Amino acid sequence: MKVLAVIYANRVPNNDRLYEGLAEHVETLDVRRVSGAQARRLDEVISRADILQFDRIVLEIRAKHALGQARFLRTIPQLVLFEEDTWQNYVGFTKNQGLFVHYYRAVQPKRIIHSGFAVAQKTRAFGFDSVCLPKGYDGSHLWNEHRERDIPAAFVGRIAHDNYGTRKALLETVAAERQVALLRTETPEEYRQTLSRIRVFVSADVGFGEHMIKNFEALACGCVLLAHHQPVDDAALGFRHMENVVLYEGTQDCIHQLDALTAMPGATLDRISAAGEALAQAHHEHLVLARRFADLLAPPLATTCEARLPYPGTGLLQKLRRALRH
Repeated sequence: MKVLAVIYANRVPNNDRLYEGLAEHVETLDVRRVSGAQARRLDEVISRADILQFDRIVLEIRAKHALGQARFLRTIPQLVLFEEDTWQNYVGFTKNQGLFVHYYRAVQPKRIIHSGFAVAQKTRAFGFDSVCLPKGYDGSHLWNEHRERDIPAAFVGRIAHDNYGTRKALLETVAAERQVALLRTETPEEYRQTLSRIRVFVSADVGFGEHMIKNFEALACGCVLLAHHQPVDDAALGFRHMENVVLYEGTQDCIHQLDALTAMPGATLDRISAAGEALAQAHHEHLVLARRFADLLAPPLATTCEARLPYPGTGLLQKLRRALRH
């Protein structure tokens, strides 16, 4: 299988190691890294010769950059979208509610690879060939340094973005009632070192419909992951409460589970964190995910996009116009 992948240059975090692994499982992989400006002129990045030469053309480009190029993208019969943000389509607290299904109908990809199992199910219900490659982590930058776990509980990352309102609300509530540090780091090294000092990583992916990258990074660095329960994805990912992760149902249950963890013997926490770390290493490191990526690309593609009626969101025209402007 000959694959052309168009991705962003200098994206943070990036999937470079995933594509490095994918190259080991396909006949040919041509990765083209583009700027935001180039992403708006994909007809200059993907030529007619490319369309004839490659078996799959994978596009990992933001919807706001691709929407205005739907006419060109519909001419690519082997187009596969690799999309990690479709969860925004199904939640009311982002400006992109309803946007992604409309985008997919416009572009008519022959397959969409999502990063969440429940999200893939929802999108499949609209008639798209939707599959899931769950999020993972870059093992060349992230691992358990086996430092002293001198930070009892913490979250590392930003919470101020518009899409993270529910995350911010939960974390600030929990931090106000219990000893939970809300931290930021500046470099990959500092991020790895900090995760290796945290005993319990308090994840707050409430309402997202899938687990974000940070959950897998925290597992890989040996934290006990305290995460919001997401039934479809938890089952598919092998997340088992009090075995390899700790799951909660809402803000008060998060506090309750945090109290329970605080009261547990260190040996019990070590057992949970070791099982979580092993799960991440076995299934979510990018080089491991690369084989699954290749397997998802391999099945024959549909000759047409069988999408059904448009997603009944509100203000779609306004959302599309706004997306095209930014």
